Amino acid sequence: GHRDTVFPTGEVEKRPFSAADGKAFGPGVADMKPGLVINAFILAAFHKFGGHPNPLVGLFTGDEEIGSPASQDVITAEAEKARLAFNSEPSR
Repeated sequence: GHRDTVFPTGEVEKRPFSAADGKAFGPGVADMKPGLVINAFILAAFHKFGGHPNPLVGLFTGDEEIGSPASQDVITAEAEKARLAFNSEPSR
């Protein structure tokens, strides 16, 4: 999953990040974030309760929105070893 978001110039100034009553508001607060949290909990649960017979890898990048220039080699290397992949990014 990715942690980055990209918005038009000035968007963050129009809708700055804020939090109230346990909720977050602003650009990028939902894009992939719920999926990242779920993935982290799943990996932690596997670890806590004895793991899995196959290695589990969580890959969380920070440059997906700009074409993954810094993480592409890691993504490719992990993909070549993987038997299965899950993507938890929401779509429209």
